[in-house]
Amino acid sequence: MALFDDKILKNNKNHDVSILLQVIETLKGTIEDLRGTIESTNQANQHLMAEVKLLREQVAYLTDKRFGRSKETLSNQVSGQLSLFSEDQPSEATRSAETPATQTASAIEVNQHRRKAGQKAAKIAHLPVIDQHHTLAEGDWI
Repeated sequence: MALFDDKILKNNKNHDVSILLQVIETLKGTIEDLRGTIESTNQANQHLMAEVKLLREQVAYLTDKRFGRSKETLSNQVSGQLSLFSEDQPSEATRSAETPATQTASAIEVNQHRRKAGQKAAKIAHLPVIDQHHTLAEGDWI
């Protein structure tokens, strides 16, 4: 009887091992499928994160545009953009307000040079002048 039990036990072990090998192969296939699913999910997640970032930028831009300042004068930095003009150089309006009233009428200060008043008449004196007079008919008068 012991011989019969050993054969049955040996057959059962072989059968169990073959079943376990089949289960392992099935699990390996399932793992590969899950890895593919994880990779496609990660790609979709990256795409959605990029879209969310773009939408947040759009919302920030439109919010600034809708509820931002209504004046043309802006603070030093607006939406992360630096000013084109340095703070140590006064603006043109500030410079004109600071100019003294003792300035002579013959010279007007312009950035980097001085312009003399009365030069325009001399420059256009050589152009021809034609006098033309037009009258409306009496029916067109108001």
